[in-house]
Amino acid sequence: MLAARKRVLNGGGPFDTVRNVVLTRFPELVRRSFPTCPAGEEAVAYALELYVRMIPNLDAAVDGWRMLRLVRDHATSLQAIGLMHVLPTGELPLEIELSREPAATRYRVLIGIDDARWDALSHSKRWKAVYLYASGERDAEWAWSEPVSGYLADP
Repeated sequence: MLAARKRVLNGGGPFDTVRNVVLTRFPELVRRSFPTCPAGEEAVAYALELYVRMIPNLDAAVDGWRMLRLVRDHATSLQAIGLMHVLPTGELPLEIELSREPAATRYRVLIGIDDARWDALSHSKRWKAVYLYASGERDAEWAWSEPVSGYLADP
């Protein structure tokens, strides 16, 4: 287990898992923020937030997850859905899908739209709606922005 964690934070090659690519994009920040478990779920959530921040064509500033659920976490793909602090709007649903390509990671991001439909949900209903959507138990109760997609080359 320890050897696997060291491998995750030391980086690998073109056959890295998506989780490893996300964690190794910011090794110093992750190690400093999560010294006892730099490959754990909290570290992945933090690194995923940093990853979202560096997407070049995302016309939104993000500032932390309120809630995050990893829906799919396979060697070649990762999907996460949660409530993200989107500035200056507030908390909105965010969905990110990452998949490995040779020497790059493909991304696709959806951000919820702050409209009358979203505003009609109370704080607790928003959390519950995103949680149920992430678990596959319910369709989205909000509108999504246009998808933002592209590739980030491996460092």
